[in-house]
Amino acid sequence: MALPRVTPGTYNYGAYSNPTPIKYKGGLGEGLAAMAIAGAQVVKAKKEQEKADQEKLEKNQYASFQNQTEYKNLLLSNMPNATAGNIEKITLLADEFGKNEFDYLQGNKTFDEYKIDQNKYQTILNKFKNFKNYVLDKAEGAEVDFNLIRQTKGDIEKWGRDKAFSYGAQGFELILDDGGDVGFKYSTIDWDKVTNENGEIDFEKLYNPNGSVNASLMKTVSTSIDDLFSEKNAFAPNLKYTYAQDAQFFNDSIQKLTPEAARYAKGNDNGFAVFQGNDKEKFKNEIVLPAITDEAVKLRGVQIYEDILRLQDPDTYKENFFDMENPTHVTAVRNALADQVLINMPQSFGRIPKDTTKTSAFAEQTAARERRLNAARNTMENIEIATTKTGKSDPMQKEETTANFSRPIDNILSDFNNTILNRGYKIIPGDGTGGTEKGEYYVERMEGVTATGMKLGKDLIPITSIIEDLQKTNNSQKLVDRLMSLVYEEDPYSKFEI
Repeated sequence: MALPRVTPGTYNYGAYSNPTPIKYKGGLGEGLAAMAIAGAQVVKAKKEQEKADQEKLEKNQYASFQNQTEYKNLLLSNMPNATAGNIEKITLLADEFGKNEFDYLQGNKTFDEYKIDQNKYQTILNKFKNFKNYVLDKAEGAEVDFNLIRQTKGDIEKWGRDKAFSYGAQGFELILDDGGDVGFKYSTIDWDKVTNENGEIDFEKLYNPNGSVNASLMKTVSTSIDDLFSEKNAFAPNLKYTYAQDAQFFNDSIQKLTPEAARYAKGNDNGFAVFQGNDKEKFKNEIVLPAITDEAVKLRGVQIYEDILRLQDPDTYKENFFDMENPTHVTAVRNALADQVLINMPQSFGRIPKDTTKTSAFAEQTAARERRLNAARNTMENIEIATTKTGKSDPMQKEETTANFSRPIDNILSDFNNTILNRGYKIIPGDGTGGTEKGEYYVERMEGVTATGMKLGKDLIPITSIIEDLQKTNNSQKLVDRLMSLVYEEDPYSKFEI
């Protein structure tokens, strides 16, 4: 049996001859495609982020560097002429400032952390500014000549500090700590090497023969900027005192005292009254010295004693420091001021009237004064010092005896005071008050005004030895002579107003 003939155009193969393409839903092919797309997007985003991060980094680096540079320049402007070592410290501080800025901008620090460090850097900058305004500006320029300053520990230390800071940040080393404090190291004198057990400076050790400070005595000290701010006049040593500083005081004193001097000047120089013999000394003791008040001595005592008297005569004035409670010191200063008044006074005190021009009134005035002096002396010489009594000490005694009995000293002095009180004087026993000492005796000059209107203060003149002599000898002649000299002879109180 033969097989049927098959031709392409007549046989229907069905679905086999027209297959339908397979469609995948979420299968492997579609997943791979999505992954490729996502990967590309990640890469793109990463590149964009890296670019943004780099831009941010560069922007923050630039901003922090600008702030760092500005901060450094501010520090340097307030620390002029800084040494290389001090510039290096300022640079390191500015680097820290810049890093703090950068870390915050980059998000490596919280705002609170940033603010704590920022406050520290700002505090340091403020201290630098204050240092420039209140320290360097005060110390600016060449320091004062060492020989012109007062030779005391405090003034020498101020001089050394002024020297260290006179030329900006050259004479000291900066100290910067993590807490924001600013300090300095500089050279000064090691006082332990030149100070004795009494706290006195041995100036022979301190100075070289040429007058400069011995360099071997120097040491390095540290101080904080806060300490410099707290000390008033930290860079201003006191200068040695000169009498020229009180020219106005001396001029006023001379103007006031010159009329008084005319009454003491007994010499004649071509018709003009001048001092002769002990005229000037009497005028000084009775007029000038009493006019130098305790206030004047207290005001200038330290400077005159330490800057002038002790330097001129160290053998006499052995104590380094002035003591207002030391009578020797007080007397020395008072005499120094009085001598300056006398040195600057006129050398003559008006023309002397010729004898032919003397009036009878003047002659009578002179005679009257002599009578008053004689009367005063007679009165005091006749004051009873001792009494004489005659009698029998025992009823059985056959003959009477005579004995001398001293009057109580208080009664004797009372009689003398009755004579001199109207002259502005009185004799007093010391009681430990008002400058007196118990057991001593004084002539007290009371306050008053002279005929020329000059006010004179209270004064005490010791006379203990004279009183003791009177009590021992029952002889008052020494007391009478002293009172006549003090109260009456050439007396500035001849027209004393009480």
